[in-house]
Amino acid sequence: MTRKSAVKDNVYPDEVYRNTAVKLTNQHLSNLSEDHLYHLSLVKRGDNLEKQFGDVKVVCTGGSAERMKMCAMMMNEELGNPSGPLQDLSEDGHRFSMYKVGPVLFVNHGMGIPSLAILLHEVFKLLAYAKCTGVVMLRLGTCGGIGIEPGTLVITEKAVDDRMRPVYEQVKLGLLVQTESVIDHRMIESLKNFAATEFPQLPVFTGMTMSTTEFYEGQGRMDGAFCDFGEKDRENYLNQLKKDGVMNIEMEANAFAALCNKAGIKCGVVNVVLVNRLQGDQVKISKDEYKEYQKRPARFAIKYILKSLLN
Repeated sequence: MTRKSAVKDNVYPDEVYRNTAVKLTNQHLSNLSEDHLYHLSLVKRGDNLEKQFGDVKVVCTGGSAERMKMCAMMMNEELGNPSGPLQDLSEDGHRFSMYKVGPVLFVNHGMGIPSLAILLHEVFKLLAYAKCTGVVMLRLGTCGGIGIEPGTLVITEKAVDDRMRPVYEQVKLGLLVQTESVIDHRMIESLKNFAATEFPQLPVFTGMTMSTTEFYEGQGRMDGAFCDFGEKDRENYLNQLKKDGVMNIEMEANAFAALCNKAGIKCGVVNVVLVNRLQGDQVKISKDEYKEYQKRPARFAIKYILKSLLN
């Protein structure tokens, strides 16, 4: 099939959030008597997933399996160990790790959009099969700041791709398809206000996040195995991003926002800066700083969940 120009994918309007059920548009799923969520190591048979996951209200996801386990342990302690000892529910899938702590799921999505998309397809089906309602999803990650110092939290207000477009682009049956990246403005305001009132001691910024498909050259780094541009090119590129309003660079936010919006799920993205890209490419903070900074999105999210989403 010949590749054609990009076309717009179906995007749900803002009023979709009034209908709190997860939206699946795949009519073929109704033909499956069983559905194997292969990468999560779960199988949908009758109402088994509803019995196990029907109370889920929040899903926290991030790239690192170890980081999501840390988040789950912190939440488990806050809620008084409601689910007993932590268990990796997706251990047998050998791809992702997933922990359930009361009504909150913690699951890692790996690194980059392809891995994220796989995870989200199966999580969305899990939530729909479990008949979950009013679900909120939070992506908690790390990033490079554009003129922002390590340790700073960045709440994504607008997610763009590496060409500054607020879309997630993919190929379906040879056609280039775009889905608009949308983060509900009420969610952004809720996160901003919470940060201001509950974490006044932390540096927290809100702004535009750029997602790239590659970590090294795709982010203007000069420390990868290959690089065909110079220091001046890199400097001009990063300074232009700053001028255009980009606050941080990571690898998932635009797809996360687009796919959550398509599923009718409110979402938020909170990243911690590990390196100011205007000052270099490599993370040079100490191990103790690295451990502390990685906990900041988790602490923020857990307190936000307890005070704003589970009350």
